Amino acid sequence: MQNENLRGARAAQRRAHAIVQHLALGEDEGVLDAHEAAAKLKRSPNGGTAAVKKGAAGAKKKVPFRERKLEQHDIDGLSRLLYPDHPELRAKVLELFKEPLFQPRYDMKMGEARELTLKRLERLASQELFTLREVLNGACSAAPWPPSAPRSTSTCSTSARRSKCADASPSPSSEFVINSPTPTSQKYWIGNAACHGNWATVFANLILPGGRNEGFHAFLVPIRDKDGKPMPGVGIADCGYKMGLNGVDNGRLWFNGVRVPLDNLLNKYGDVSPDGQYSTHIPNKGKRFNTMLDALVGGRICVGSSALNVSKLGLTIAVRYACTRRQFGLPKQPEFLLMDYLSHQKRLLPLIATTYALRIGMNHTKDVLRDIQRGLVAGTLSEADEEVKKRELFLLAGGYKAVSTWHRSETLQICRECCGGQGFAAENRIGVFKSDAEIDLTYEGDNTILMQAVAKALLQEFYSSLTGKQRLTNMLGYLKGQLGILVRSKNPMMRRYAAEAHLLHFDFYNDAFVWRYNMVDRGA
Repeated sequence: MQNENLRGARAAQRRAHAIVQHLALGEDEGVLDAHEAAAKLKRSPNGGTAAVKKGAAGAKKKVPFRERKLEQHDIDGLSRLLYPDHPELRAKVLELFKEPLFQPRYDMKMGEARELTLKRLERLASQELFTLREVLNGACSAAPWPPSAPRSTSTCSTSARRSKCADASPSPSSEFVINSPTPTSQKYWIGNAACHGNWATVFANLILPGGRNEGFHAFLVPIRDKDGKPMPGVGIADCGYKMGLNGVDNGRLWFNGVRVPLDNLLNKYGDVSPDGQYSTHIPNKGKRFNTMLDALVGGRICVGSSALNVSKLGLTIAVRYACTRRQFGLPKQPEFLLMDYLSHQKRLLPLIATTYALRIGMNHTKDVLRDIQRGLVAGTLSEADEEVKKRELFLLAGGYKAVSTWHRSETLQICRECCGGQGFAAENRIGVFKSDAEIDLTYEGDNTILMQAVAKALLQEFYSSLTGKQRLTNMLGYLKGQLGILVRSKNPMMRRYAAEAHLLHFDFYNDAFVWRYNMVDRGA
């Protein structure tokens, strides 16, 4: 009886094994469809399981389920769900990354890593895969960047609103003079500043004649001449070795009387005439500041997308290892695969599901960004709609960046542990991913600060909905919605309703999340 129970448990575990293969293995390693696995797995004479299929003459024969392949339309459908944009571009970039130049290296010094990174970028740029306009329209976000490659060759100097940063003042000779007024005005961790960057986009306080400060504006500033030497008045220092990403030459910059033409002001939101007169269509300085920083939101989307790509790489390695590595078993029987153990499944499967969900959410965030960009270019986006969409984008980009990078950190750690000693080997790449991607928790906004900003904005929206002229109507609507969720969660007919339309409806998932929140809140 005990052996019968063990065989039954093992058959159930193999069904989960098939589902994992359905998610993780490549096209060259065929797997049994998860639905067919549940319906067609039968017990083999030795206590294992096998799939049944018909041969050419109609006779049935038992074959290991590893010989089965997913239908191509299933693979294509899943690809379209995860990567709906620019499939041709993705295919070209992936093909390019198969070249020897892009293969992983683990034995390089910092200088070698930087030169290799530069060669990789030059090779990528030489393919002319997309134009600047396509980048603005979101094509670059479709490219599956490897963790070892930086996503930009430009440099940028930014600072918080209240910090002492670079100042730019118009001079009588129709130039701006860029200065870093204090030693703390230096900007650290600028990508490509230490060795290869020739220009920087500098966010500096625009100080007009008479001392009036119009706040942050962006200026194009040359930092090196054609021979690679620092321009007069430009200070450059190397940030040195880092935990990871040593192929990126991070540096710090400061300025002492650097002169640039008036045309070097990026004047979309404010301009200065040759006689020193300032003009802008956004008179409010605070709103102008926030509008200028909207351009940086796309960076958070790129960081979050990159973190999810690294999560997928780590999970692919860990799951494939778990589907081949055997450990322990019954006497005189083959040892169990790691993925046969429920503890292993409970560690990896939730991470796979979360990665899928975050990827779909990130795709929606990119769609919001693309809609805003296209609407602004076409002139079809009203000022009111622009403000609403940008607010939504701020919440989505900040929230998904924080959640995706925290998820990446947890995922790689668990994948490393699930691979045992092999996960510690550099050639298996999980450790390299961990060190290279660690900075994503910090750059483009510290995660804790981002989540505080998201929470504040959501609370403000909730408060606004319960105040003003419509406060009574909105409050009643809110209470009605909460009551409806409570009733549906208690209704036995609704809880057992399994129609496809119901299970795929937004309200079903919304109710599930609200129910989970209430359960967690009560247990806190």
